[in-house]
Amino acid sequence: MIKKITKQKSKKFALSVLDFLKGLLIAALTSGAMILQQVLDSGNLDTVNWKAVMMAAVGGGLSYIIKNFFTDFTKTDK
Repeated sequence: MIKKITKQKSKKFALSVLDFLKGLLIAALTSGAMILQQVLDSGNLDTVNWKAVMMAAVGGGLSYIIKNFFTDFTKTDK
C-alpha cells in the first residue's frame, strides 16, 4: 500500500494523498525552523511566539499544497 501511495502522480487541478502528507511535512519543518530561529535569537524557549510559529506552519503547508494543485506532475516525469 505504501508503494502505491508513493507512486501516485497528481494531475493539474487535483491533489493526491501524498501531496497532503508532504504538505504536513513542510508545515512541521517550517515550524521547527521558526522555533529554532526564535530560540537562537532570544536564548531561551520561554520567549517563543507560538502564534507566529503556527501561522508560519499553516502558511508553509498551504503554499506547498497550492503549488501542487497548479502543477501537472504527469507531464514532468519521463
